[in-house]
Amino acid sequence: MLALAALSLVAPLCLGACAQLPPADEGDVPVVEPRSASSWLAAGAQALAAGEPTRALPALLRYRSMAPNSATGAFLEGVARLDLGQPAWAADVLEEAVSLSPNDTAALSLLARVSFELGDGERGVELLEQVVSLDPEDAASQTALGLAYLQLGEFGESYRALMAAVASDPERASAHVGLGRLLGMVGDLEAAALAYRTALDLTGDQADTSLHVSMGHVLRDLDRPEEALASYLRARANAPNDPWIAANLASTFFDLGRLDEARDAIELALSQLSGDGLDMALVHLNHGLIMEALGDPEAGLESLRSAVLAEPALGRAQRALAKMLLDLGRDQEAREQLVEGLAHNVLDEQLVLELALLHERFGDSQGARQCAEILESAAAGHPRASLAYAELRLRSRQAEVRNAQAAERDLRVLSAGPMHSHAHAWALLGAALAQRGAMDEAAAAIDRGLALVDESGPAGKRYRSQRARLLSPAAQR
Repeated sequence: MLALAALSLVAPLCLGACAQLPPADEGDVPVVEPRSASSWLAAGAQALAAGEPTRALPALLRYRSMAPNSATGAFLEGVARLDLGQPAWAADVLEEAVSLSPNDTAALSLLARVSFELGDGERGVELLEQVVSLDPEDAASQTALGLAYLQLGEFGESYRALMAAVASDPERASAHVGLGRLLGMVGDLEAAALAYRTALDLTGDQADTSLHVSMGHVLRDLDRPEEALASYLRARANAPNDPWIAANLASTFFDLGRLDEARDAIELALSQLSGDGLDMALVHLNHGLIMEALGDPEAGLESLRSAVLAEPALGRAQRALAKMLLDLGRDQEAREQLVEGLAHNVLDEQLVLELALLHERFGDSQGARQCAEILESAAAGHPRASLAYAELRLRSRQAEVRNAQAAERDLRVLSAGPMHSHAHAWALLGAALAQRGAMDEAAAAIDRGLALVDESGPAGKRYRSQRARLLSPAAQR
């Protein structure tokens, strides 16, 4: 599933937006007449408050030259360095601030934030733990610590910290959002939806767009597409041109069978997105499936190929492309695609079967035997793999693979047990029985399969045709 960017770890400290200016050359800023140390400090702090870190830094450096042991001076220089896009330099200065004032929660919190920016999550957690130990009732710090643990995959510690934040301040929406993320990641979707709902109730009309998107994701995973659609539509109302929201809307419209709306949304997403990676592959995959459903397989193929190029390990894209090529009868291309899918280990049992049969058709007996070995190895304890292996032994043209008697034995076990409600298992059993001339039993088996499908649908038509073919006088001679 597509997703917006993850919520960032926010330290419980408001420092204003980073200006992202290039590093300043302190020598370029003219120095006015000499001032006292406190005057330089005040000038630097005022410039920071005004959002002018380039002007603030020279004043703070002058102050620090006059008061080198001032924790406040080191902290404010760290703020300026960070606002100027110098996180590594900011970290060094903030470490100095923390060493000068070990109990300064503002410096500890900001240094934690910078540590995470620089990829040192363990240091970030250590600093946030210090903040929480200094002020155990501070819900903001507890929330930041919970999100930090979550970023490191420490789910138990994350849950405890976030629950402590909720206990300290039940109306802190960010703590409920963090719980929603955590619970969704561990698979407790109902609890995640409740956490997100609480955050939405607390924030009302001011709810962040990403919160609506996160709620939509959970509702889709809970198979509640109508409610998910409502969440995505609220997100789109806040950000009407966001391509990722459009992509999520498209896949939800597709789930609901609203194909024209799905196409409009996915084409908006594609018009603004490019590149590769998993999210981009999912956009192309959804476009391909939508276009196929709308009766434009060529456009669908193009998008599915783009999905595979964007993320070759995306099994859904590999499988969808191979199935579409098979459906279109483009056997050579399908075989090449299935070989690639096999190399990425993303084929399901049925596609391994199809690849084995295509290898046989193109004279690659070694490739066919490799597929047979894969299915045989997977068959033990896996009914679908066992079913595919039985079908291969019925349809194979290789003497060392074909074994109708063994296939019939396995199909009897499957149709009487784990695949009892699987129409294809009964149809294959009918084919196996017909091969040894047990026509009455074959007809009964196929009839069992027909009873499990819509007789007017594609499967029903296929099984009726199979029944007529097997029981025809020509087939019985």
